Amino acid sequence: MTDWEELGIDFDTEVRDLALSQRPRLFAVVQVFGENEDAVVAAWGMRQEDGRFDVISHDGRRIMRLRSLDRVLLPFQRAPEVSARVIWADPEPETDPEPEAEPVPA
Repeated sequence: MTDWEELGIDFDTEVRDLALSQRPRLFAVVQVFGENEDAVVAAWGMRQEDGRFDVISHDGRRIMRLRSLDRVLLPFQRAPEVSARVIWADPEPETDPEPEAEPVPA
């Protein structure tokens, strides 16, 4: 067993750093109506370390695991005059392998 104090390491700080280094990025899927007339948060999601996206609709009835942000947006912009966009809820990490998705026209 490691004696963290002997090594001069604060175990709680190490555990916190470990958890933060592996945390998913959080985002909201926002539906925009008309020409920016109104908007609602339609879902929340997490970008996993392996690049997949887990999404749950605001009412909890739809749960999805998708491979790209474009696919995340599709189910939320099927109605006429409705577009969707991703709003990141946490700070951007030092490197982000996939750029933010642009809204796809309805």
